[in-house]
Amino acid sequence: MFFKAIDMQNEGDALAKEGRTKLSLKQVEDDLSTQTFFKLQKNRHFVALSLVEAEHLRAVMHLSEPGAFRQTGLAIRALGNLESVLADSLIDECGPATSSAGGVKYQLSTAEQLLRLVNCAEGFQGRELRILMRTMQHTQVPERLPWFLDIRSCRRRAQRPYQQLPIAALFLKERTSSTTWQSTPSFPG
Repeated sequence: MFFKAIDMQNEGDALAKEGRTKLSLKQVEDDLSTQTFFKLQKNRHFVALSLVEAEHLRAVMHLSEPGAFRQTGLAIRALGNLESVLADSLIDECGPATSSAGGVKYQLSTAEQLLRLVNCAEGFQGRELRILMRTMQHTQVPERLPWFLDIRSCRRRAQRPYQQLPIAALFLKERTSSTTWQSTPSFPG
């Protein structure tokens, strides 16, 4: 119940399978702050590609010999698919790209939300924003807004004032870890 409330249902289920059902508040805080719960996989990398690069990579994946990707998995994802009715960024895969994740998708969700931020997406919902805030907690808060505004200024799409966007929470002063995990602040006006 606790892990569902903080958008970590899969991680809570994984802990239950490991027999870790009784944790003290101190253990939960330590595991959250060190990201132990998130089951991050070593040597799993996310790379942003241009459309042309992704087309070439997909061609290589399909022209390769069967079994060429036994130990290395490749997955091509598109944020547009994630933000559409498809609700999944996966376009194509080769090798053990998605099966090796073991059902835990936190690392993927983190990468997707960071790439959406770089793409200046505006429609962050509660869980997505909380993942983004946890991911960005080790960055300097005063440096975030100028960085975002610089990137967004390169976009041709209409730009609402950042204060009206859900991601405005990223640009607020430092927050305590307990408020970061619990809720997204609401803004007046």
